Amino acid sequence: MNRPPLWYLSGRLAAFRGNIHGFLGKQAFLPNPGVLWHRARKLVWMEQVHGDTIQVVTRAMLAGKESQVRVPRTDGLITNLPGVVLVVRTADCVPLLAFDPVSHAVACVHAGWKGTALDIQGRLVERFERDLGIPPRRLVVAIGPHIGPCCYEIKQDVASVFHEKGLSGCLEKRNAKIYLDLGMASRLLLERAGVPSVQIDTLRLCTGRLHVPFASFRRDGLSGLENASFIVKVSHGPVERRRLSLVP
Repeated sequence: MNRPPLWYLSGRLAAFRGNIHGFLGKQAFLPNPGVLWHRARKLVWMEQVHGDTIQVVTRAMLAGKESQVRVPRTDGLITNLPGVVLVVRTADCVPLLAFDPVSHAVACVHAGWKGTALDIQGRLVERFERDLGIPPRRLVVAIGPHIGPCCYEIKQDVASVFHEKGLSGCLEKRNAKIYLDLGMASRLLLERAGVPSVQIDTLRLCTGRLHVPFASFRRDGLSGLENASFIVKVSHGPVERRRLSLVP
């Protein structure tokens, strides 16, 4: 029997009708959309390339019979279509899930250090406003489990990029080593783009330290496992949510 997997929730996103979302741990493969929500029609995922390209998922992109659709060379997805599960895969990078409580439009983003240096967070906010007419002040964004500053050691060349981007506050020196807080960088870039701070939720779960639930490239190398995060626009969020197994 297909049983729903357990996942972590964002308190901010869970407070609103119109979305079901989750931050899953290690996955060898992506589940069928109906396992995540029984009314889901399609699962859309990305060929992630550590860039800043974000695409709007349209009906034309979902025309085939396949239950899963892969979007090539993309690191972010937005849709206003109900029943379409958007998925981002990570193994230390930051998964971002975004939601507009008015239109119930949803988005997911893959933000590693390269995408963050390109300000994919600001690009997400820009695309919401340009393509869907949704202003930054309406967005609610969750920053999912990622490698924390406790574990994410970087070299001077990467640190220099973050200095140049005005993100020096996300760097920490300890024992002659430099560590990066990717979650803080995402929050700062979202705030710069106009998302209110109180509408940004950070799940402080480090993939580098928490071996049991999460995959970590830094810790495990190419293990064949990745963490999966998803969000879907629904019509009856709180009612349907009670059907699923959730981890608070």
